[in-house]
Parts: sequence; structure tokens; C-alpha cells
Amino acid sequence: AVASGGRRCFRGLFTSVRGVLLWEDFVTRDEHNALVRRIDSKLGRRRYEDDHWDSVIVNYRETELIDAAEEDDDVVLQRLRDTLSKRFPGRRWLPPHVIDLREDGYIEPHVDSVKFSGDVVAGLSLLSSATMRLSRPSAPQGDGGTGGKDDDDASKTDDSSFEVTLRPRSLYVLSGATRYDYAHSVFDTHGRRLSLIMRDEKEK
Repeated sequence: AVASGGRRCFRGLFTSVRGVLLWEDFVTRDEHNALVRRIDSKLGRRRYEDDHWDSVIVNYRETELIDAAEEDDDVVLQRLRDTLSKRFPGRRWLPPHVIDLREDGYIEPHVDSVKFSGDVVAGLSLLSSATMRLSRPSAPQGDGGTGGKDDDDASKTDDSSFEVTLRPRSLYVLSGATRYDYAHSVFDTHGRRLSLIMRDEKEK
């Protein structure tokens, strides 16, 4: 949305689960389309991979979006960094990268390694919607065969898991305990899906 005077504003959905933030319409339709074109140009004819090195992602491609030195000239990435820095001051951000899920692709339940980044991860969703499920490791994990509930952006599935609908142009953020105490998965994609991922650097 655009407020008076041209200042952009976003509808933030602060879910009932601590450590999960969701903004709808974080980018405009024109920004979304331009970003997709840039990503497609970067990916080129790269083939989809059947399996990720850690056996988590199925039917995917991935790439860094642009060199870190060019980020300051990018309006969307600057807005993304500014938004994250206001909520998590003092953090340094790793270069953005993109995960391209084929229409039959999905991400298996997993807990991120603490070796490679800090405790914040953000994802800008492009092209099609999907469901993200977060579950305590002791809870039964889904296999990607069930869908999320369209009427709630964050809906309880049991005492230790919940689902978030990730619509195109939305931004989600996971931080703190939600980042490492829950396994997260992405499934129920409605076509090819792109996700632009930002993570903070691990503190030394």
C-alpha cells in the first residue's frame, strides 16, 4: 500500500506465535515482476536439482541474486534490509540468495544449522503461494501432502505445530527460538515458487 505523500506502508501480521512476523504486500506488483525477471535472467537455463546436499530441498534451483557490492543500488533489497535492521538493530546481513522451487518442489521439515548464520531468517515470497509449517521436533512432521488453511495466515494444527500461508509479495521473518526450536517445512505450492532469503551473520 502507499500512504499519502508517496510513503510506503505495509500491513504487518504479528502472529500469536512469538518469533514469527509476516507482512503482506511488502513489494508492489511492478517490483515483484521486475524482481522475477531479474532472477530468471540470473538463473538462465540452470537445471532443477532433484535433491539438495542436505536432503532437505526437492526439485529446486538456487543462486545469489546480485553481488553484495551492488545491493545499495537496489530499492527492494534496501527496503528489506532497512525493515530487518529496525527490528533487529546491530545485525550484519549475509548476501541475499534465491530458492526456486519447481511446481512439484518442496522443502522437508528441518532445523537450520547454527554453523552458517545467526538467529534471523527472512523470506520474500514470489510467483505463487505456499504453506510453511513449523513443528516442534518431537511433533509428527508432515510429508507435504496436506494444505494450509486459506482463511488464517497462521493456524494452529496441534499444541506444538502451526502453519503460515505465504502469499506472493509477502515477507516472513523467523527469529529466536522459532528459528531453532521448531523444524520448518514448505509445501502445498500452487505452481513454481521463488523465495528471496536474507539471513544475519553469525556472531563471532
